[in-house]
Amino acid sequence: MVPFFVEANPYVRGIVPNIARIAEALRTADGLVAWVLPANEAPLGGVSSEFYGPTASEAFAATGDEGPLRSRLWHAFDVRADDLVVEKTAYSAFADANAALRDQDHNAALHTIYRSFGEAR
Repeated sequence: MVPFFVEANPYVRGIVPNIARIAEALRTADGLVAWVLPANEAPLGGVSSEFYGPTASEAFAATGDEGPLRSRLWHAFDVRADDLVVEKTAYSAFADANAALRDQDHNAALHTIYRSFGEAR
């Protein structure tokens, strides 16, 4: 949930409150809230341009932005000192609290994760 992605998508802005509620519920249950942000590089390294094409590869690389990690998260989130904030250099770390432009795209991604990479619940 980086500004680059949230600003461009009204659907995504609509789920920001849901993500905030999940984070708060996790804290209430004494859980650890982990904010995972993309690195400022293409997700597949040198082959990213071949896989996504040069335009999409450059766009993915730019989503990570620059600066301290906490400042790179969407401004509406309450990121606390005891939250874990990490940078990823590959595909998403979790199935929870992620979005796509449309529900059908999101559901297709969950299906692909379940079929190919892991379990989506």
